[in-house]
Amino acid sequence: MINRHPQSFALLHWFRRLRIRWEIRDDIHEAFLSLACSIICWRRLTALASDPATGRPPPVG
Repeated sequence: MINRHPQSFALLHWFRRLRIRWEIRDDIHEAFLSLACSIICWRRLTALASDPATGRPPPVG
């Protein structure tokens, strides 16, 4: 778990709006940063929850 910061920044750089900052206002940039972090977490959670054999999520219920 040491040195996770470079990996986190690498994941955030996949989002073009965060790699090249176009927004002048800080609140808009922070909103895109929060959205990118949410998408990264969602992708990780769905990858962990999916069935490795089929790649599909398990049935609900």
